[in-house]
Amino acid sequence: MSDHKEGFEAPGTFVIALVFLAVFVVVYVANFKLLSNIWYIR
Repeated sequence: MSDHKEGFEAPGTFVIALVFLAVFVVVYVANFKLLSNIWYIR
């Protein structure tokens, strides 16, 4: 086996995944707001 420390092995990958998730959430919310302004539900 390898001789690494216990814990998370790839913090850079985790940061990239968090940034991607944050961008996805921002785009989703922005599109939801824009569509709610355009589509009026009666």
